[in-house]
Amino acid sequence: MKNIAFFITFIAVCSCSKSQTMHGTNPQNIAGFLNLKTYKPTAVEYHLTRLGDGRLGPSDYTLEAVLYYDAATFAKLKKKYYSINYTAPDKSSKDFDFKWLPKAVKDELAKSLKEYTGHPGAVLSRNPNCMLWFLSNKVLVSYFTM
Repeated sequence: MKNIAFFITFIAVCSCSKSQTMHGTNPQNIAGFLNLKTYKPTAVEYHLTRLGDGRLGPSDYTLEAVLYYDAATFAKLKKKYYSINYTAPDKSSKDFDFKWLPKAVKDELAKSLKEYTGHPGAVLSRNPNCMLWFLSNKVLVSYFTM
């Protein structure tokens, strides 16, 4: 009986350790994670990783994204965002330095304030594990589920 329990546990752990990664630019693929309707970006680029295969339990996701905005929409987003009362967790620009970022975005991120705290993503998501980093007319998103 112990061997059967060990075998089932082993299979569950192995199947949950699988991951699937998708890199893309189609906003529809991340619309289930972020509300892109109210503040619609002009373009997106993302890296979405699904952990687990969904058969033996829930799947967890990590989403790294760049949301590009026109100046008017970006101004409205920032105005709404800064009107929300929240406690900013400690984050740094290193937390948003995704390996796949385009060079121009990496360069802008490197020049941004290092002491600036990441912002909870309440404007774009109900997930408390969604963080934002504002650059010039773009938002970096770090999102994960547990």
